[in-house]
Amino acid sequence: MSASTKRSQSNGTAPVSSDDEADLAPPSKRARRWYAIRDERTFKPSLVERDSYRGRLEIPLCALVQMHEPARAIRSPTGTGHGVSALRTGLFDLDHSSDCLVLSDMQNPCDSEFILKSSLNPKGQPARGVTRFEILRFSVSTLAEPIGSGNSHGDGYYLTGSVSWRRHALECTVIYPLMSWSLFNLSRYLLPAAIFLLFLLWQVGGPSIASAQLRVPMPEGTRSLEVLDPGTPVLMRPEAGAERRGRLAHGTRLPILERLDGPGCADGSWFRVARAGYVCGRHLQPSRLLPGGIGLPLMPPGELLPHRYAFVRHDATRTYARPDDAMVDDYVEALGEGFGLVITDSVDFQGERFLRTRRGLWVRAESMAWARGSGFQGVVFEQEPYELGWTLRAGVTVHERPGGRVIRRAGRREVLRLAPEQSGPWTRVLDSADRPGGFIRKTQLAEARFQERPEGVSDSERWLDVSVQEQVLVAYEGGRPRFATLVSTGRARRGSETPLGVHRIWVKLAFSDMSNLRYEDLSSHYAMEQVPWVQYFEGSFGLHAAFWHDDFGRRRSHGCVNLSPQDAQWIFGFTGPTLPNGWDAIFPIENEPGTAVQVRE
Repeated sequence: MSASTKRSQSNGTAPVSSDDEADLAPPSKRARRWYAIRDERTFKPSLVERDSYRGRLEIPLCALVQMHEPARAIRSPTGTGHGVSALRTGLFDLDHSSDCLVLSDMQNPCDSEFILKSSLNPKGQPARGVTRFEILRFSVSTLAEPIGSGNSHGDGYYLTGSVSWRRHALECTVIYPLMSWSLFNLSRYLLPAAIFLLFLLWQVGGPSIASAQLRVPMPEGTRSLEVLDPGTPVLMRPEAGAERRGRLAHGTRLPILERLDGPGCADGSWFRVARAGYVCGRHLQPSRLLPGGIGLPLMPPGELLPHRYAFVRHDATRTYARPDDAMVDDYVEALGEGFGLVITDSVDFQGERFLRTRRGLWVRAESMAWARGSGFQGVVFEQEPYELGWTLRAGVTVHERPGGRVIRRAGRREVLRLAPEQSGPWTRVLDSADRPGGFIRKTQLAEARFQERPEGVSDSERWLDVSVQEQVLVAYEGGRPRFATLVSTGRARRGSETPLGVHRIWVKLAFSDMSNLRYEDLSSHYAMEQVPWVQYFEGSFGLHAAFWHDDFGRRRSHGCVNLSPQDAQWIFGFTGPTLPNGWDAIFPIENEPGTAVQVRE
């Protein structure tokens, strides 16, 4: 490689030399010529007229596009912004032998010729986001990469011609369907290679050759794929409509494990980014950074909750598109009392404070009450586990013996170490380092008594036990208790009971909006935005944080298992499947099953 070429690699847009100007001189009696370049932000291809792009292009295998019909716009011939895939003309020339930019250290890198024809949909327009090509004539004497070295992604082998610009330009690889080549036009040099590759396709059982598409390779230096769209789905197979594996947050950078074709992706390529996890390329863009993402929910330092939450004080509280709309009562919607909202901003307007909701609407601050979140925490068994209980209210009496003299009064939710369970109305409390033991009525305690592993759970598997009677959850690893805490299960009324039995977590969500607004026949409704650390185990029944009450140890939910924020976070990290950084939802698979949840009386 020449020194001038090496310098151009350091800045990507160095001025061309006089020799390059000679190469760039337009030949006579030719149609207008265009470069395909890549937008740095979107990585989508666009066409730029040759004389308007004067930077040095570093092209191992050169290509210059000749259009046989006049273009209607400089950025894209159809004005659609889809670049090469949106050309109206059906015929292009990539004439390397006379028009290419010689910027390689090869002596003759451009002695090849392609004539391609665009594949159109039934309406006569190119398929959206996809351009398929049919080779009408192909002859090569020298290529930057040997013929037959093309791309293989487990789905077959293809001959490829590569056009790559570093830094500010499109890097693309054209995958030429072998069966669409005319045998009459194949040169004697390509025929043996084509026969050999057809044999390989037959052996590996790859996708149908007719489905091969124009595939744009990763720019040089790509280390990961960045997620462009919030809520991007991860599917279990590389095809639209496949079972869900999870969901991704905007900005997450994913590893590139494999690239392959599959139906239903407008970009034409699927990427495997995890075990049984595939993402359509239209949601992604190449990144030079290493794979990585933020663990969700993201917790602000020193806070109990990932968002600022507030509750509606009064029924029919109104929201506005702008604070000044409140002056004329031009409202968007009315909210019910107790609805929980995520607050993202605040502003003072004409002597009043307004709060901005997650949906971008404004509400008067005086109509809202801030959520605090409970600071209650369960007990992690760092060493030998022990059976324990919590007092349900302040002032619970501890007796010297059953019905005997009162020794002291315990505080609310005081943690007590318990002796083995005995029959009768009294529970024995063991001595602690700073408090004497005694006896407490069982009705004044929520007891965490250890249970045998349920059927279907292995001796090394993690599982949860929820006692509706005691309002206690214990987390186990095999037969060993790891954690115990108070919960709030469903109320004892029809439609609100937490379902009994042994269930499996079927999805984990960093956040979930919860409401019963779809049921119009109910006497009361609720709605909570962005409830964190959600784990559904039976339909819409699940475990999650509850920031709207601090009454753990008593039944009060609509059927879910309510946990304090810190307990919900601990349990979320304990159960499977593990939510990877940068994902905001994950579904279990066979090798990563959902944790078993036993709910009993």
